[in-house]
Amino acid sequence: MQKPPHGALFDVKPVDDNGSVDIARMNAVQAVVNLSSSSHRNKKIFVQTTPSISSLSVKKSLPRQSKITQPKDFKQEFESALNEATDLQIELAKFSQTHQFVGRPRYRPILPTVRVTQTTPFPEFDVILTEINRSRAAAARVPEMTAMIALATPVASQGRRQETRRQTISRSKWKPTLRFWLGLVIVAVVLAILAASGWGLKQRLTARGNSAVADLQNAKTDLENLNFDDAAKDFTSAYQRFASISSFIAALLGGGTVKSVQNLVKIGKLISDSGAAMAQAAKALAEAGSLFTPGDTAGPSISSVMLKLQTALAISYADISDVKALLADIDASIIPEDNRAAFEQLSALVPTIEQVVGRGADYAKFFADATGQPGTHRYLLLFENSSELRPTGGFPGSYGVVTFKDGKLADFFVDDVYNLDGQIKQPVIPPVPLQHITPDWGMRDANWFADFPTSARVIEDFYFKESGQRVDGVITINPSLVTDILKVMGPISMSQYSLTLNADNFVTTIQNQIEYVADRAQPKQVMKDFVPLLIAKLRSATSDQWLAIFNSIIANIDKHAVLMYFNNLNLETFAADQGFAGQVYQGSGDYVMPVISNIKGSKTDVVTDTSLALTTEFNSSDALHTLTITRTHNGGNEKYAFYNKQNPAYVRVLVPANAELVGIQGDDNPNFKPIINYKTASFNNFTINDTLAKFESTGMEAGKKEFQFWLIVDPGKTKTVTVTYRIPKALDGDIYNLYVQKQPGLVVKNFSTTVGNFIYDAPLEKDLPIKVELP
Repeated sequence: MQKPPHGALFDVKPVDDNGSVDIARMNAVQAVVNLSSSSHRNKKIFVQTTPSISSLSVKKSLPRQSKITQPKDFKQEFESALNEATDLQIELAKFSQTHQFVGRPRYRPILPTVRVTQTTPFPEFDVILTEINRSRAAAARVPEMTAMIALATPVASQGRRQETRRQTISRSKWKPTLRFWLGLVIVAVVLAILAASGWGLKQRLTARGNSAVADLQNAKTDLENLNFDDAAKDFTSAYQRFASISSFIAALLGGGTVKSVQNLVKIGKLISDSGAAMAQAAKALAEAGSLFTPGDTAGPSISSVMLKLQTALAISYADISDVKALLADIDASIIPEDNRAAFEQLSALVPTIEQVVGRGADYAKFFADATGQPGTHRYLLLFENSSELRPTGGFPGSYGVVTFKDGKLADFFVDDVYNLDGQIKQPVIPPVPLQHITPDWGMRDANWFADFPTSARVIEDFYFKESGQRVDGVITINPSLVTDILKVMGPISMSQYSLTLNADNFVTTIQNQIEYVADRAQPKQVMKDFVPLLIAKLRSATSDQWLAIFNSIIANIDKHAVLMYFNNLNLETFAADQGFAGQVYQGSGDYVMPVISNIKGSKTDVVTDTSLALTTEFNSSDALHTLTITRTHNGGNEKYAFYNKQNPAYVRVLVPANAELVGIQGDDNPNFKPIINYKTASFNNFTINDTLAKFESTGMEAGKKEFQFWLIVDPGKTKTVTVTYRIPKALDGDIYNLYVQKQPGLVVKNFSTTVGNFIYDAPLEKDLPIKVELP
């Protein structure tokens, strides 16, 4: 190859001042070629052709992402970027067309622009979300990358080209710098908007979170009271408050928390749907008044109304269950600290709401099944008067029979219990404590067993012998339920008796009418006339009144003022599970249940106060109990004579089967004698009830041992009886469990128990389970 005439090859030859080729200058250049390192040859480099505010340095490679990236904290990112060390060579590479920097290729995905289409319930968030969306869009636009081949360039080629490139850099540098500062201004504006409109709302957001939880707490209370209409409103309010917070959180959080954010949004929608279902439940209850028209074939059936209620509650239950599942799948760390407490309260509250709604749906199904469709269902009602205590609640001077046919009320009959007892053909020997007041046993005294299922079966047997009819179950009702209904519905006028009955005078007025005013041949006629008037009053009840009435029913069931027994195993199992079957507790651990029976003491229990105190000491694993029962008779000077009589109480204390009696002090030993001698041949036609015979021969009932004694209190006096007994092996390691069961109808104003250093002192309103961990 022929050598060039000069020492070097020139792509552009130098010229002199006249524009001619400058030969002298060309001859002065040495033939030297400066090539790049061989390791850099033929390698691709990636250069930004368009600078971006969202990426201030190419030093850091963007992570691979499969989800939308959202800035977690604008202020933090901004300060981090400003404080970052700057590499000038890299900075120049952003704006120039070629450079000597060589690096590994980095593939950056083009991310989609995030769009928020959901409208927030509160307009003040619109500005925040708009600015956040703009920032997301800017961050998502990743610069295009251009692949270039590194060329071997001679040093001699860098004359005017180098100067030109410097000039290009100098001219092009201003435009990106301007963009940089404009970007800072935009970020500053966004931060200012967030500070003023978003972060400035911190207190309001926290308040809304707390308010949303408060709404759900109110909804829980409404549901417990069967107030579905207000529950629906509370659910809707909670959703509106919760949606605003969810939208704000969703706008701020990063891509790694998308699932949690989606859960938050779903939760709000489910809460709203649950509220809508509550509204449907309220509509179903509004039809309840039409159910109390005996023989009405045109109106809705109880089953159909209960089915609507059950369906609405089932929908709400499913929604709340989904809310619980979604809450469990949310990372609590994504919730801003100011709202985290409300979130945690929500998580703790939802399972309770789920339980209440589920219980409501179960009750609706229960009532539908109990009234039956199709078919006929008949239940025996005992109106037990707790002013005259008996083991299951009170003496049942009146009874009723309610009949449902094809899910509708077909008949409701009320009568004096003595009318029925007089029809028995073969007399039965009564319990020993009753033999001094009656020669035979009848349905009026058949609730003798503290275990209500046992009493109910005996009652059913007496009813069949006396009436010839079978019933499907037995329901006891305490007067407190009637007084609660009168509080809601208002007074009832009985013009034929010149009476107006209300919640305050119902018990005393009816008792006075029966005991002293009424025709002695039919003393309970006033009750027979009252019940149809009460039913007519219920037919006119508004939906709000029905809500209050159902609430009263539930409250009376909880305190055992209403007990139910069913021959149907499924119904009886439900009653037992819900705690209104009245069965004696069969769980493990220690146990005690004082049971008082008023034997010919008229209505004096209502003016007699009862206090219970239980002291427990341990010797190894054995428990030594001292039970003190104190009764104070406040009668003697009352307006009504039935409150001024002596109160003779036959007391039984149910304890575990292995209990050992140490002694009873302060009890009475009256000289009561049977009216007749049941061993005399002339009375050999009396029969023996097998259940009663077993109970009296063993002193055991429902697996519990009983300590029995008399406690007789005169008007104006106080009497105390102390029972001391031992329970072997009462401790389970260092744990002591005691179940105190309350007798239905018995009012215990003061109950105290002392176990080691543990002291409990409060009225005993319902069953009380106690667990003590001893040191």
